[in-house]
Amino acid sequence: MPINIYAVKHPLVLNWTNHLIHNNQSQYDQQELIHKISLSLIYEACRNTIHSQTLYLKYLNQMEKVWLIENQPIDLLCSDIQILQIISKDVKTLIPAVKIHPILAEKQKNQWQITSAYINRLALQKSKHIIIIEHELLADKIRTILSHIYDQNTINPQITICCNKCNSIELDNLGQKYIDVNIYTSYLVNTETNHIHN
Repeated sequence: MPINIYAVKHPLVLNWTNHLIHNNQSQYDQQELIHKISLSLIYEACRNTIHSQTLYLKYLNQMEKVWLIENQPIDLLCSDIQILQIISKDVKTLIPAVKIHPILAEKQKNQWQITSAYINRLALQKSKHIIIIEHELLADKIRTILSHIYDQNTINPQITICCNKCNSIELDNLGQKYIDVNIYTSYLVNTETNHIHN
């Protein structure tokens, strides 16, 4: 499998994932857990691009210390409108230079297609860092989105996929075509042996 897979092992993420998968939650609680997990995955994916700078403000009587966050521009694509609504405000706070793009991918005649209204709105020609966030990794859907990105982009972007859940068969299917993709997940299911990593 030539793609890079990172399973986030932070104790809070493991706890949230456990509650999301094994407990019957209300719709509000599920959304709250997805929100927390998704933000954690995005943070892990962007950790190397986010830098803080210290700014010292000198007043007449005192000096105040302020931390500013700077990062490289990042394009965030999300085909799950529910996740997009939940995380969009907090993502902009976490990553100031992020552009959030909703993308509508629909399955038509057993093939995933990006709706034409969204194809024209995605301007990713010069994107260097693209993050795709999904609740569950579906290789055919991601391949459709990736082929659209590569067709439209004039440079070779760094692509990161953040998904709350993925399984080994979908990862193998995705890895057969794309090799320069990083995947961050909180719940990895090895479907060949029914062994769960989380």
